[in-house]
Amino acid sequence: MVQTATKYFLIVVIGTTINVTAYVGLLDLQSSIHISHNLGTTSLSITYGCGLLLSLFVTPLLLCNLGAKWTLILGEFGFSVLTLANFYPGYATIIPGSIVGSMGESFVWAAGQLYIANLFLNRPVDNEHADANSNGEIPDLWFGRFFGILKTCVIWANLISYGVLYGFKSSSISNFTNGNYSNCASNFCYATTKHGSGSYIPHNRNSLYILLGVYLGLQLFSVGLHVFYLEPAERSAARIPNGTAVAPTSILNIISSSVKSTAYHLTSTDQILMTPIIFYYGFMISYSFSDFTRAFVSCTLGVEEVGLVMAVYGVFNAIMGFGAGKASHMCGLPIVYIVTCLFDIGNYVAQLLFRPEVATRYWVFAFAAMLGTSDGIWQTVISITEIGYFRDRLELAFAGVAFWQVLAMTVGFIMSGRVCLRIRIILLISTVVLGCFGYGITETKRRNSRKYLSEENERILAN
Repeated sequence: MVQTATKYFLIVVIGTTINVTAYVGLLDLQSSIHISHNLGTTSLSITYGCGLLLSLFVTPLLLCNLGAKWTLILGEFGFSVLTLANFYPGYATIIPGSIVGSMGESFVWAAGQLYIANLFLNRPVDNEHADANSNGEIPDLWFGRFFGILKTCVIWANLISYGVLYGFKSSSISNFTNGNYSNCASNFCYATTKHGSGSYIPHNRNSLYILLGVYLGLQLFSVGLHVFYLEPAERSAARIPNGTAVAPTSILNIISSSVKSTAYHLTSTDQILMTPIIFYYGFMISYSFSDFTRAFVSCTLGVEEVGLVMAVYGVFNAIMGFGAGKASHMCGLPIVYIVTCLFDIGNYVAQLLFRPEVATRYWVFAFAAMLGTSDGIWQTVISITEIGYFRDRLELAFAGVAFWQVLAMTVGFIMSGRVCLRIRIILLISTVVLGCFGYGITETKRRNSRKYLSEENERILAN
């Protein structure tokens, strides 16, 4: 049977979606189910803090030498260990589990994107896709499809969470926190939230163990799928500053080449200008999965409703994952950047002005839909932008994206429960404005450069 790029595209995206489904479901609940002593956000801080170091020193090393397939599998295994640690929550289990789980955040996203990029850059494809790839370009639509499918994990994860936790909930228990909303939403401050535990901990602890068992089973299935059915994709030629391919023969040379290559890429002008928008995306994700779920959902509706609200987030996330690729293809990336930036600012202003009451609680679902929309757009367009700017060093480009996203999420989770939410939202507004400004400078500079080269070529031909 002829093996096609489409087949391996489906294997990698379905397996990754299944694994990340379990991870995202657990991520959404961490800040609520482990609210005591801020254990949940401490766990997330460790996961992303260690992931930051791995993204800087290990991810490019593995991508360039181990390949996208096995780097992806290693990261998925890390997510499984983190889920297992949550069966017996405590500092002795959660912290080691978070350290191992950091492999997932560092490896999965970069390896998945690199696999898709290499798949369609290097592999002969079906006649159906030949025209789109004949000039060596990756169609925007393929990354839109990749992220569109992958982002449905938020839907499945939270529907599973809602079904299990809400199904075990006693009908005599109200969904709402005794009408006390004074410390919820943008007024949330961990230090002043005294009525904490009742709204955040599932009333039936067995339901939590069942949920964790389902998540662990999904993760182990995805690891097996990729081990046995995913073929390694050809690698692009990652290069160090002197232009030679990375092919060291010793461990020290491997590490040295990896660090030099990563440092060279991260300090390039275009990557520096793109860094603020990448940082904003990670900062927004940490907000959505910790502060938003705790302050806007658990605090007002109860932890059992987190799954339902975040399923709404996932629906819009997945739709816009598909839509962003098409929008960038039809309208151009600059228009998508401008519109999404203004959309996000409007969302955050509305959250600052929101006053939680029983009559207005449905606004929580609207805020989740808007955050999901932003998530779906930003990840897709950032990946498309990186491919357009750094076609000759994709391993380093995606490792760099992973590094800044993980750094931003680490900062966000450290701030969660330690900085009042109003300040956090203001920082989000500032960061998205700075990020779009940086992209604008990069795009203007590159367009001027292309225009200059075009004029020079015309002048040479005229002579």
